[in-house]
Amino acid sequence: MNGREPGALEVSHLAKTSTTKKGKRKCPRCKTCGKTIRVSQGWSPGSAVRKHYWSKHPERMLGTDGGGR
Repeated sequence: MNGREPGALEVSHLAKTSTTKKGKRKCPRCKTCGKTIRVSQGWSPGSAVRKHYWSKHPERMLGTDGGGR
């Protein structure tokens, strides 16, 4: 780096890996329907999960079933 110690946020960010042993990215899974959520090019996994939940499970996002927020 540039001669300084990395901060706690930088270290925790570097410690999280999203690859498997073969070097491929892990795909997130929906906890409601169990489907694999595809992460499009340029999207973060979190954004892809939110898009999936809003389109497939809006009741979970709105909290109307008691299982959401």
